[in-house]
Order: sequence, then C-alpha cells, then structure tokens
Amino acid sequence: MRNHRLTIHITMPLILLIILSGCSIFREIGTKPAPEGEVRFHLQEGDKYLSEGNYQEAVKAYNKAIDKNPKSIEARKKLGEAYGNTGNIDLAMEEFAKITEIDPKYIHAYNYRGFLYNNQGRWEEAAKEFELALDIEPDNLYSINHIGLMYKMLGKFDEAKDTLQRAIELDPEMDDPESKNTRNFLGLVYQDEAKYEEAAAEYRKVLEHFPADAETYNYLGSAYENLKLYREAAKQYNAALSIDPENSFAISRLEVLQQAGVRIIELDPVDIVVDDVESYIANAPDSGDYPNASAIILLDKLSYDATDTGLARYTIHQVVKILDKRAIEAFGEVAIPYNALSQNISVNLARTFLPDGTIVEAAADAEHDVTPPGLSEYNLYSNILYRIIIMPALQPGAILEYKVTLEDAAPTTEGFWILGGMAFQWVEPILASKCVVRMPKDLKLKWKLYNCQIDPVITTDEIGRQTYIWISKDNPAVVPEIAMPPFEEVIPYLMFSTVDSWDEVYKWYKELAEPQEIADQNIKRKTAELIAGKGTDEEKAKAIFEFVASEIRYVAIELGQGAYQPYPATDVFKYKYGDCKDKTTLLITMLREAGIEAYQVLISPAPARITDIDIPSIAQFSHVIAAVPQEDGSYVWLDPTADTCKYGDLPAGDQGRRAFVIKKEKGEFVDTPIFPSERNRITSTSELALMSDGTIKGWEQTTANGQADMYLKSIYRLIKPDKLKNFMEINMNQRYPGLMINNVSISDLYDTDSPIEMKVDFSCPDYGLKYGDIVTFPLPSEGFSDYATLVGSWNRQYDFHLGYNMEMEKFLTISIPEGYKVADLPKDELVIHDLGTFTRKYEEIDPSTIRYSVSLKITKPIIPAASYGNLKKLMETAAREDRAQIVFKSLNSKS
Repeated sequence: MRNHRLTIHITMPLILLIILSGCSIFREIGTKPAPEGEVRFHLQEGDKYLSEGNYQEAVKAYNKAIDKNPKSIEARKKLGEAYGNTGNIDLAMEEFAKITEIDPKYIHAYNYRGFLYNNQGRWEEAAKEFELALDIEPDNLYSINHIGLMYKMLGKFDEAKDTLQRAIELDPEMDDPESKNTRNFLGLVYQDEAKYEEAAAEYRKVLEHFPADAETYNYLGSAYENLKLYREAAKQYNAALSIDPENSFAISRLEVLQQAGVRIIELDPVDIVVDDVESYIANAPDSGDYPNASAIILLDKLSYDATDTGLARYTIHQVVKILDKRAIEAFGEVAIPYNALSQNISVNLARTFLPDGTIVEAAADAEHDVTPPGLSEYNLYSNILYRIIIMPALQPGAILEYKVTLEDAAPTTEGFWILGGMAFQWVEPILASKCVVRMPKDLKLKWKLYNCQIDPVITTDEIGRQTYIWISKDNPAVVPEIAMPPFEEVIPYLMFSTVDSWDEVYKWYKELAEPQEIADQNIKRKTAELIAGKGTDEEKAKAIFEFVASEIRYVAIELGQGAYQPYPATDVFKYKYGDCKDKTTLLITMLREAGIEAYQVLISPAPARITDIDIPSIAQFSHVIAAVPQEDGSYVWLDPTADTCKYGDLPAGDQGRRAFVIKKEKGEFVDTPIFPSERNRITSTSELALMSDGTIKGWEQTTANGQADMYLKSIYRLIKPDKLKNFMEINMNQRYPGLMINNVSISDLYDTDSPIEMKVDFSCPDYGLKYGDIVTFPLPSEGFSDYATLVGSWNRQYDFHLGYNMEMEKFLTISIPEGYKVADLPKDELVIHDLGTFTRKYEEIDPSTIRYSVSLKITKPIIPAASYGNLKKLMETAAREDRAQIVFKSLNSKS
C-alpha cells in the first residue's frame, strides 16, 4: 500500500566506499626503479600470486625480494599492501614505516597508513598520516580528500567542508578522477548534517563527469530517500544496477522501497483536448511557404490539470517540421526545466516522422538530466534540472513530435494556487498554439492576454470542473532585434492565476520568511562587532550590508516551499552561503538586531517583463532584495547578492522595476529608482608624449563609477596580482599595438565606497605614423564603435533597451614632438538629443601641447522605437571618433 508519510533515514556504509576506492587510487609518487635479477623475479612471482588472489604466496615472494634488496621500496610497498589485503594490519604498518625510513618523502606510505587507520576507525591517527603526506605534497588531492573524510567521521563538519572546498578549488573542472571522491565525501558531510538537497547537488555534479559510477548513484538515491522522493531514489538505484547488476546496496534499498509500496511509474499525459496529429503532419507546409524559417511549429500545446487536492500536472506537446540544418541544431536536443525536489517528470513520447513515412522512436537512453549550464559553469547548486531529450533521425523535411508531462511530487490539502502562462509566438512561425487549463469548480481563475485578443472557450464537465481553452493560429516568426524588450512584452502572451489578491501573496510570503528572521548569539555578537563605533543608522546599515554581501557566499539553491522559503538566518550565518532570499533574510535579521527596520522585497530583475499588478502571482518574481525605509517615505534598496555594489546603489537589473515590499502590516508596490548617467560614469585621463620617430610615452588612468565599477571590480578580483601587468598588456594592445607597460597600479578592489582606479605607465614604439615631413597621431579608441554595432538599419520595430544610463568621458593631453607643429585641428562637435549628448573638443594649450576631450552621455535607458534614428546618429557620431587622428607637420616643411 502506498504510504506518503514513509520516512526512511539512510546512512551509507562508508566502509564500502573505502574498500572500493582505497588502494586503487593511490598515487605512485617516488617509486624506485624495479630491481634486476633475482629481485625482479621474486617481484614478478609475487605479482602473479597477487593477481590470482593467493595473498599468502604473494607475501612469501615479496619477502624473498626484500631479502635480496632490503631497501627496495617497490618490494616493501607490495608486501605492505599484501599484508593489508590479508588483514595483517600491524605488519602492513611496519612495512610502510620502514619505507619512510628509506625515503621520508614517499607519499604513498603515509596515504596507505592513513587508509589502514581509517579502516580501523582510528580517524585522528589517519588524519595525522594524511597531514604528513600533505607536508610533502600540499596539493595532493587524495590526502586532502581523506583529511576531509576524517573530519567528517570525527563530526567536524565545518572543517570537513572547508577542506573539501579546497580540493574543489584545485580541480574545479573535475579532470582528476580523485575529484569524484571530493564531491562524494562533501555530499556525505551534507547528509550527516541532514542537508540532503546540497548532498544531492554534489552527487549530481559527480555523475555529470563520471556517469558510470554506480556508488554515486547509490549516494544520490539515499539522499532522495531522505528527502522522501522515493521514486527518484528508485531511479538512482536502478541506474546503479544497470552498471553493476550485483550491487548489494542498490538491491537492498529497492527491496525496502518495494515493500513500502514505492514504484517508478510513468506519468500519463494530460490530454484534455485531443489533437489530430496526423492531420497536422499531412497538411504541413514546406520551405517555399516560409522561405526565411528554419522550422515550422505545427502544434505548440500546453495542457494543465489541477485536482481538488492541489496536485497539478501539465503536458508540453510540440510537433515541428525541420526545414534546414539550423533547425537540426535548434531542435536536436529538447531541454525541459523541472525541479527535481518538487516535481516528477516523464517523457511520454519522442519520435521523428521521416519524409518517406518512416517513424523513428527515440532511443531508450535518449533522455538524461543536466544542471543548467550557467549554474554548472560557476559551481552553483540548484535543484532545477533540465531533462534533455535527444531527438532521433532529424533531417530537412522530417517532422519531430514530443510530449513531456510534469506533476507535483506530492498533493497538498492546504490552500494552493494555479499559476502559469504561455507564449503564442516565437522566433519560428507557429501554425497552432493551444493552452488548456482544467481546474476544480470552486477555484476562480484570473487571466490576462497581452498583445492579442483571444476569447477562451469555457466548458464545465459532469463533475463541475471548468476547462479553459485559448487557441491562437498562424503566428509569424518574431524577428529578434538587438537590445529589444523581453519577449513576453512584445508577443501574444497569456498569464493566469487563481490567487485572489496581492494581500494573499503578502501574507503567504511573510509567513514563510518571518520565522526565519531570528538572531542567535552568534548573529548578535557579529552584529555588535560590525556596528561598534558607528554613530548613525546609515553607518551601521552600511557595515552590515557589506558583511553580508562580501562574506556570505552566493549560491543558487532552489529549496523550500515552491523554492521561496529562505533558510533560517542562523543557518545562513553559520554556513556562510545562501541564495538571494537567504542572504536577504540574514541581512534583515542583522539590521533589525542593530535597531534598523528593513523589509523583504520581491522583484523581477531585467531583462524579465515588468510585474503586472493586475494578475496576483508569486510566479512573477525571481529575486529577493531588501529595503530600508527612510523618514521621507523613500527606501534605501540593498541587493546583498551584488558583492561589488556600493551601499545605496543597485545593479542595473534591479533599477526601474516594480518591487513588492513586504512591510509590517501590508504589501506595497514601489518602483525602484533609475540612477542618472553621472552615477555610471567612466573617465579616462591620459598624458602622452609623441616623439618624432612615432614612439609615445606616458600614462593612462581610468576611473569607473556605478555599473562599470561593479563590473570591473568583479573582473579584476579574479586576476592574480602577478598576472595583472600581463592582463593589462593584452587588454590595451588593441588600442596601443606593441605597447610596453612599465608600471600598473590599481585601487583596493574590495573597497566598495570608492570607484575603481587603474593607472598604467607605458610606452609604445611606432605608434605615430611618419610620412616624410608629417607625423600622424591616431587617437586611441575608447570603444565607441562597440556601441555603434548595437545599431543597424534605420528601421526598428521595438524599443531599444540599453539597460542603464551612462556617461563616458576622455581627457587626453598630447605633447607635440620637438620640431613639429599642428597641421590643423578638427572643429568642435556637439550633438544634443533628449536621449543623450555627444561632445568633442580640441584645444591648443600652447605651441607644444594639445588637449583632446570627448564625452558620450545616455540619459534614457529605454529608447522608444520612434526615437531610434536619433540614437543611431548619436552612436555613429561617437563611433567616428575611433578613427580620428591628429596630423603634425615639420617646422622645416616647405609645403
């Protein structure tokens, strides 16, 4: 009988891991050349016996080899391992102790002794052996991993995690097979802490790199069991058995799950409205009807079903005709996102109809799960996965069809919401789009259509359930434009929700977040330390914000109720990491401990669509920040995930957004500010001396504020100090080909109060071009051409989104070479529009000095399509400066 309350707590038997991984992964460091003659004979004899499992005879043979050469490290190593395999631990220890007398730096001896102590449960002694190994080779992954494991066994979880994180930093790409143990051990630490989501994330990371590791599937299965995701656990154990059919742990766990009534089932698709797929295929147009398309989406359908218990299921169904190779690239792998902790997923069908009528079904192993690329690249954790479906036999003229069904992992008897939406247009033409929603009779559905008018068909069945059907046909392909608005703002789009009001959203989130905002003694102590000596609330808030932003590591963990409930502030402070809602919760807790009121803020950063207050829905938000109310009714907005952001500033994506502030008594919508261009100013100041042979010498200093400051600090923090000069040479060589840097200085990259400042002293031979009596000086490019690439033809359909207001200015002083004068200077230029300005000015300070200044200012982050021509003129005027030059003529020239 199925039991939803089944709770099974699993602790993996570590001895299995140790026995399987111990000896086979030791490093062969410092091994002496094999002895000759009789010593070699006895070693080979021992190896033969060992391969046959005859350890007693192997021991005899290795002893004979040692009798011939007592200092043979290879013979003693093999003898020690043979003793270990026969259970003669003391004798094995003695052999490896003798090896360290022969060669104190033979790291394998220390690692093996640590391995033996570990098997005996003598973890402190094992840790000491691994530490001795690290004294010899500080980056030895095996030693680091097993010290981490020993800390875990001793209950020193923080030390274990710090140690294993060090191993991850040594091999972040997991190129070394030993890294498999690193993340498996880290997962075991998390399991001991009952942090099963993080454990599962580690095991999944291992399987991305080592997909044939049966034991990792077992670890992942045990984590899922502890999360009560029994069907997911069973899948992992079956995966382990597909690799190792005799795996006793997987067999035993599957037996337990089967006895508890757990089984893996395929989800039935939601087929509320049945479609005639054969008709879509038979009447499919060809490339002649859509000459610019690479594919035609014949059917794009979302079917959503909700039960009285709140269990929601929905099916995605697509039928697509492939027209050319671009479509094969686009549709060759279908990616469906889902939450592994809160959703089940099944691929109902995946097949391809070839032009000759043959139907090719997807292979049995054509589906697998991967971590979203961005998270994987930056080593961030998430329970959001992509179910990848590899579509078979794609070719021009073929038609693919797939159905994927997702459902909530468990129903709820509490209040629940139906939230969703669907786009009816895309970058390829869609002949038929359908959204079907069926729901219990006592729920009231709110919906809103954007950029279209579709009257839904509403029906009621015999048990009172209501079904809503929206159909949109013959939607042409969207032609994307650079810097266009979010797709959802310009295409036909549907949003629906059963949330009654925003007050309901407010109460729900407040009840989730407020209990987590409790300070323990550690938080109280740290808060007191941070605000000590600070006289004003602003100074206190600033100190706390900078601590949370910089010292609490950001990781993308999707946990809790619908991925919205933050971790308790005490846990975030203890473990020093969290996602946006976790960091914000700790920030608010510490601010309140300092006597400063602060609120949680739900927000959807750009480039997502602006929150629509007509449709109450928590799904409209993807980010959480904090707001500190001021006496004048305004707020100081704080995003603690932006560790390079100055207190009181905001990342560009958070600016100009409709934010939902979770105040004490009610929720309030407030628009976040858009900062003026001077807040995002980049200033370049240079003094250069031009020699008569074309060489230039001088310096250049760059100062950046606002968004550029945040970006540059995040980049330069990643550069090692001894690599800074090389990085600058590569970066500046585009503007000064062949430059040689004499000195580089950079301001404190962790001081968020002050803008970043970089100064470079350099010289560059042959920069000026000499033509007889003339020397031309190309003005160094400031990258205005990069902005000009954003603007294309004069026609534009959509508004232009630059992202934020900005200002770029340059001041260049040029010393004229002796014996030369300025041939001529261009006229000053001033271009003024309501969206921005461009200025350029040349000044002859004295006969030997020229000053050049240029400025580009953008004062509107969103340019209406009607004003696009002015933006194009402004950008192209600025871009021409990247080709400007000053001409100097010899004083002796007769021309």
